Amino acid sequence: MKMIKDGNLTALMRGLIIFLGAGIGAAGLGLDWLPKWASIVMILGGFAAMLLGGLSSRAALIGLRPFGESEWRKAKRTYEKDDK
Repeated sequence: MKMIKDGNLTALMRGLIIFLGAGIGAAGLGLDWLPKWASIVMILGGFAAMLLGGLSSRAALIGLRPFGESEWRKAKRTYEKDDK
């Protein structure tokens, strides 16, 4: 199973990350027997996972490739001098 396709997360991975993040955040809110610091870590971790999935979805929508080889990096390598 490929996780990255054309420099972006696949649709399945984006959805999975969003739903897992929501589940982790909801578990952090709903589990009363957890210590307060663990609940906060779970809520923030779930929010971060949902943020990653959501931003990756938006990037795919407009055609950006956040996880791929950028064109400017390729161009930058062509300008580097070979000092050796």
